[in-house]
Amino acid sequence: MKVLNYCMKITILDTQDCEKIIFDRALKNHQITYFSASADRLKTSDLTRIKNTEILSGFVYSKFDAKFLKQFPKLKLISTRSTGFDHIDLAYCVKNKIAVATVPSYGENTVAEHSFALLLSIARRLVDYQRITDHNLYSDAHYKGFDLRGKTLGVIGAGNIGKNTIRIARGFGMNILAYDLHEDIFLSETLGYEYKDLKTVLSKSDIISLNVPYNKFTHHLINLQNIRDIKKGAVLLNVSRGAVIETEALLMALEKKIISAAGLDVLEEEEMITKNHPHLTDKDKANPVYKMNLQIINHPAVIFTPHIGFDTTEAVDRITNTTVENIINFSKGQASNLVKI
Repeated sequence: MKVLNYCMKITILDTQDCEKIIFDRALKNHQITYFSASADRLKTSDLTRIKNTEILSGFVYSKFDAKFLKQFPKLKLISTRSTGFDHIDLAYCVKNKIAVATVPSYGENTVAEHSFALLLSIARRLVDYQRITDHNLYSDAHYKGFDLRGKTLGVIGAGNIGKNTIRIARGFGMNILAYDLHEDIFLSETLGYEYKDLKTVLSKSDIISLNVPYNKFTHHLINLQNIRDIKKGAVLLNVSRGAVIETEALLMALEKKIISAAGLDVLEEEEMITKNHPHLTDKDKANPVYKMNLQIINHPAVIFTPHIGFDTTEAVDRITNTTVENIINFSKGQASNLVKI
């Protein structure tokens, strides 16, 4: 790999102020252009200004497709500030010899903790109580929650985040079932959980937590065919990626009360919802997934957070520092955390 021992032109999208402080300090010898906006929000004048970018960094909301990437003929590295990379056109990168680096580990505990924030909010009816206290209706409080102790948690995807979810669940005295293609028998014996097939986990769990990466194998992992296997009245949590659940299936499960509640940090095609896109066309608004998402987030049995499960001070610092390391190592010809493409 060629060593880039000169002032590199770096463009960083989806930027928070706390990230700028770290980038400015660590990459002070390079030319950095920041945008708080994602790729689809850049103006023509912005693109002209950064056309000579050599290194590009963004979060999952920046869709680095061929149409966008071809505007940067000198691009050498995409350093995404995420573990997943399904928002990047890898075929284009291979063809044009663009390396792709990720942040493989930053929020195993962070995202697991967020899933329990959602679960506890559901279990103790916090949103319902907040609504009535906002209207000074204290005497009318009558919502009944439920204990976590003794409940069965089904963890679909027992990787790093899933294993942290299991550790937290053990502290609550829960029983745990797990589904994963790669079974860690030693850890399952140590932490006291069992591996089962997907149908069993769906049918036997009081709470189901989705923690799988998104890829062609997990697309619509929960769908119209198998969502009926879920135990009647279970709680469904998704802190992974939205398209792991087929949107139509999720809405149907809520309306038919197959599930009693859902705690969601992600939605399929969530960008139109979470980014509050100012340029939605009539065609966008007619998109059936968009319309169903509006119904889902406004459903009284749903708690929705806009893909912020990763967003703690500590996790963002880890993401930013790893991204800095990826960029510096690449410039030295010692690339780190590259996607094998």
